Amino acid sequence: MANEHDPSSEERSANDPGYFRYTDRPDQAPQLIPITSGEKYQRAKSIYDRLVQAKGDFRYPIPDFMMSRNERMVAWMNYDALLVGLEEKAYDVCLQFGDQADAAIATLLGHELTHYYEKHAWRRGFAANFQDLEIGVKLDKIRDNVLNETQADYLGGFLAYSAGFSVFDKTPDFMAAVYKAYGLPDELANYPSLSDRKTLAQRSGERMKELITIQNMANWMNAVASFDEAKLYYYYILREYQSRELYNNLGVLLVREALQQFTSEEVKFLFPLELDLAADRGGSRDLLSDRKALLQEAVLNFDYAISLDPDYALAYLNKACAYTLLGDVARAKFYAETEAYHRAIAADQPKVVGDTEILLGIIAYRQKHENLTRDYFNKAIAKNNSLAAVNLKILTGELPAPPSHESFFGESIDGIDLLSDDYQPGFEEDLTLYLTNEVRLLQSPEANSHIYIHHNRVQQYIFCIQVTGPDYPGTTAKQIKIGDSTEKIIEQYGTPLRRLGSPQGDILVYNNLFFVVDAEHGLGRWGTYMNRRLG
Repeated sequence: MANEHDPSSEERSANDPGYFRYTDRPDQAPQLIPITSGEKYQRAKSIYDRLVQAKGDFRYPIPDFMMSRNERMVAWMNYDALLVGLEEKAYDVCLQFGDQADAAIATLLGHELTHYYEKHAWRRGFAANFQDLEIGVKLDKIRDNVLNETQADYLGGFLAYSAGFSVFDKTPDFMAAVYKAYGLPDELANYPSLSDRKTLAQRSGERMKELITIQNMANWMNAVASFDEAKLYYYYILREYQSRELYNNLGVLLVREALQQFTSEEVKFLFPLELDLAADRGGSRDLLSDRKALLQEAVLNFDYAISLDPDYALAYLNKACAYTLLGDVARAKFYAETEAYHRAIAADQPKVVGDTEILLGIIAYRQKHENLTRDYFNKAIAKNNSLAAVNLKILTGELPAPPSHESFFGESIDGIDLLSDDYQPGFEEDLTLYLTNEVRLLQSPEANSHIYIHHNRVQQYIFCIQVTGPDYPGTTAKQIKIGDSTEKIIEQYGTPLRRLGSPQGDILVYNNLFFVVDAEHGLGRWGTYMNRRLG
């Protein structure tokens, strides 16, 4: 959306806005008038901090944030000063978007952070330093800022969504509002026209929504144990965007896939694997080697997440789970006790602390210290950790209620029952995403939900999943509604087949039904799913 800052009077219009700008020429920038306190600064700084945490990439120094009273640059990334800036006037334009103001600010700042993480200043810096060489001249000539800005648009918007902000799909309107607020004409020298910029922003927004859809589908399929399909979605998005959460969730998938190959005698307790939210194994392979390979690959993905953020407690916990299953108890205890536990306490993550205590209890049991196992489980129970309560029953010989294998026919969302023989998947053609030549993702937005259809055209196989919105007004067939507790869900539906943790709560998975429960606010959303061979 913008070009790099080069405000020499010979090259730039006096009305040059510096819109969504990244700058490698701070020496030529006007004197900044900083704002370092007040409600506006604190709100913008809080949004910026959430974006940095959501990206989770701490391999490099994190740029400082500043707000200024200047009315020229809108927002910028200064590489030499390692600074992301936002002008007060641009902040005020964001406020015009009401309940989406925070999302607008997050999208604007996410754009600038993307310039930094994607190293968009590298080519210009090289070209400027080596103008006397042929390669420097060529690089300068082929520099394409439009590509950088387009990438910063959709990856910045995706980063904002990953940080928990709503999708901001009014960027074209925002651009028009910025031009009006800054008194700029639609046509500026050395810039695309406002009309072209709005078109680029719209297309970038469409790509951002595609990435969001791919990530959501990966996590839902992971939760319901459609592992082979979920891996395809994780790998697809990792080609364009890397974050600690994506690597962590892919690692969790691999551990869960390996767990399917353990017997109940080998794995007595339920492991506290956490997402940051049954495959046919065949009979001819060496299962011991197969599950070991899966667990080792999982460790690699947790290491990728940790390399981005050395204080990411969740990845240490999941890595310790993998080492426990590999039989490397010494390493498992180190990563659980020394790395995950203390980091989770420091980060004030009680759910992760409790889950780490569960794992330490499992490790103690493997070391023949049953009393210590009981102590750890009771510590987690004191933090209202329901998984710990289940594991304590297993320890004491009180067999927990067997999981429900019932298929819940008649469960409908927005009047649609995926398991009904009458259900025929429909979709909106313009929302179709192609992951490979064989696989496409179809979508059908409903009134208060969304249907995703994974379609393998070669295998003639579909996997459908329908997920409610967070404000779904209806109830399940057994009168469960948004805000209900885990206990109430289990009372109505029985013990889930699978239970997957997250720092915020749990995902309860049944045969064709799942619930996403927040530890503090109760049920956040639920979904139904089914798979079917075609023809």
